[in-house]
Amino acid sequence: NFWQTFLFRYDAKSDRLRAAVASLVSTLTNTIVPWDNIKALRACRIIALDKCPGVRPIGVGEVLSRLAGKCMAMVTRSDLKTTCGTDQLCIGVKGGLEGAVHAVNDLFQEDETEGLLLPRCSRYVFNTYRGFAAPHLQGSAGCLWSCEGVTQGDSMAMFVYACGSLPLIHALRAACAEEGYEMPSSGAWDESGSDGSESDMDENENAPSEAQEKPEGASDTPPEAEGDGAGICVCSDVEGVGVGKEERESSSVSSASSASSSGASLRQCWYADDTSALDKLHGILVWFRALRRIGPSYGYHPEIAKCFLVVKPELEQIARELFEPEGVQIVTGKRFLGGYVGDEGGRVAFLGEKIEGWVHGWDYVFRVVLTDECALSPLREAIAKELLPALLGGPVTPSEVDLMLLPARFGSTGIRDLLDRAAAAYPASRASTKVVSKSVQGKAPFHPGDHRATIRYALTNSKQQQDVANKTKREVVLSHIDRRRHRVLSRSAEYKTSGWLTTLPSTDNNTGLDAVEFRDALNMRCGRHPPGLAARCDHCNQPLTVDHALCCKRYGLMIRRHDELRDTFAELIGMAWGDAGVRREVVLKEGEEGEGGVRADIVARGV
Repeated sequence: NFWQTFLFRYDAKSDRLRAAVASLVSTLTNTIVPWDNIKALRACRIIALDKCPGVRPIGVGEVLSRLAGKCMAMVTRSDLKTTCGTDQLCIGVKGGLEGAVHAVNDLFQEDETEGLLLPRCSRYVFNTYRGFAAPHLQGSAGCLWSCEGVTQGDSMAMFVYACGSLPLIHALRAACAEEGYEMPSSGAWDESGSDGSESDMDENENAPSEAQEKPEGASDTPPEAEGDGAGICVCSDVEGVGVGKEERESSSVSSASSASSSGASLRQCWYADDTSALDKLHGILVWFRALRRIGPSYGYHPEIAKCFLVVKPELEQIARELFEPEGVQIVTGKRFLGGYVGDEGGRVAFLGEKIEGWVHGWDYVFRVVLTDECALSPLREAIAKELLPALLGGPVTPSEVDLMLLPARFGSTGIRDLLDRAAAAYPASRASTKVVSKSVQGKAPFHPGDHRATIRYALTNSKQQQDVANKTKREVVLSHIDRRRHRVLSRSAEYKTSGWLTTLPSTDNNTGLDAVEFRDALNMRCGRHPPGLAARCDHCNQPLTVDHALCCKRYGLMIRRHDELRDTFAELIGMAWGDAGVRREVVLKEGEEGEGGVRADIVARGV
């Protein structure tokens, strides 16, 4: 928020700052910068990530560093999408992660598919090629050593993974083809489906690199770094970057023909250094042995103890005979890219574990895992019985709960009903990621233009359906509420008075509310009396209600409301034309006998 203010609010000074940031990004991208020059910029806050077992220290970069990474990502993303397609999903394909989960679930449910192999937590050369970063702990004389492929917190880490893993993906495809298992490629797609505007920001969070102990002989001097542009330098060494249009067209044709062929159904799915393979058990075994044989040549070392094979229950015994000699664990369900693949019992257990620990951020799971009302009832009950009463400062009736769990534009609190959200999120996600899912499954080539159009249509259609459902639900609830509250709630929606509830709190814009102000405003919006009101007015001894407090000329609220509006307008005028010519409570004409004077609330001179 502060960087946004500095970059946009101070006219010529902001122009110079934006030019300086652009120059910094260009320097980091196109030159090799000595480490001492950017040491402060690359410093990160250390947090501990529980890897079960073990703890990995990961870094959170400073805002300026992340801003530089986003700028470089916007420029280079289109080239990466051209090269990777859906062979590597960490390059910023919108909805790519959700599409992969849906595609793998659909393939797993097919009769021809017997298993899904997940070689988790593999060690990768791009976690180790750069040198040794030294996380210094406050109050400690020593430091931890982390062998990192990119500097901790580097915003370009995902692009490094994408470029570095493509040769391995192609080599695995070729090795499996020699064994009779063809895998279609979705890389180097035909640009006819793209309009060339690739400005969508990356929705997938950067995965941290693997932390390791300092090996023997490691130097105490940090290596030179290339800043946030680390990933861009790798692109020039990857086959396929910068290919011509004719080559892309021929590759797209070959991808489509292989996708429509009736050969073996082996599929692999990659997100950064996490990979998976689906097929019949013998095909998966061929792929896994190829990964173990070829992977180390490309710096990819699968950790056998953390490899899982998800199979259908009736094939569990056969899978054990084939894969237990390889050291792979056999399961009937497992977490996959934030979603779940496997049997129904495991899905219910996965959801139950998630719901028990949820505080916020459940939307992604709603989009990739099919949920039901029974699974979500504990979470909705916690919102109805704990969150809403805490916000309003008093008990809430069931009808009020139904009304408050609507979007803010319907005169509500803006807290969404989990049951309604879950019912709408999963089908909307499947519809919007249809192009990506088919490409991951090998059934069609990947065209970004078609993908963006599908997302826009699916999300627009889903929003319209949800609006109709919310209006119907609101009308049903309002029919059971008394006339006074019905009028208050109707005005909140009809006159669009929800701006204060959805505006981002900011000290710069003076849009913050303290806890009491927010609670009282929320109660009045819902037609309730704010808690803590006195029984009677201190000035006229009348029963003190919200209406009386707003209208009583002795209570003081009328004058205070007037003064607040006056001060707000004076502040805005001062921000626009300077404070020197703004004065409050100016007497324009003195009162004479029998006549009143003229007094202005605000006078602004020099406008």
